[in-house]
Amino acid sequence: MFDTLMKHRTELSRALRNGHFERMDGGQLLFPKSGLIAGGSFRTRINGGDEQIDPNILVYTGLDDILAVYFAQSAQRTAFYIAPFSGNVSPAQSLTAATFPATMTEFTNYTESARPVWAKDPEASQNIANATTPARFTAGTGGGTVWGAALTTASAKSATSGLLVCCAKFEASRPLLAGDKLDIEYAISALDGTP
Repeated sequence: MFDTLMKHRTELSRALRNGHFERMDGGQLLFPKSGLIAGGSFRTRINGGDEQIDPNILVYTGLDDILAVYFAQSAQRTAFYIAPFSGNVSPAQSLTAATFPATMTEFTNYTESARPVWAKDPEASQNIANATTPARFTAGTGGGTVWGAALTTASAKSATSGLLVCCAKFEASRPLLAGDKLDIEYAISALDGTP
């Protein structure tokens, strides 16, 4: 996998910049010339059951940051946070951390004081996830409905700073009653799709 990335890094950078990639049904990006497939998904559970998996989109700011860190020696991000939203809105690839809270109607009615950290497990088989320690949201008084989630670098609820990496609107909403626990996992993978 690393060899594929290094061999095609200039091509991948140019392809992202110029929009020369295809979106697959699962939300992944396919780079036809190199055969690389990249993408992620959010897995949610309410009170330990009712599992749902939804693909995300990697927004432009997230893709730019991946390229800058991996190929241009920019400083690596050290922490990521999961932010749920309650708007029944499909995220655009141009969504940013500054526009996320208002555009997607960030869901903040949970008892945790800040957005939970994405406590990622070690990389395995070209996949990184927080399966061991999902981000937990305990619904506050009145509950609410969560329509999706995003991965960001800012921890404060409704923060407009930092960097937005990806975002997903769930296929079905996640209605929460007061005290319900919504666990959210995020996984991102990169695969060599060449035969």
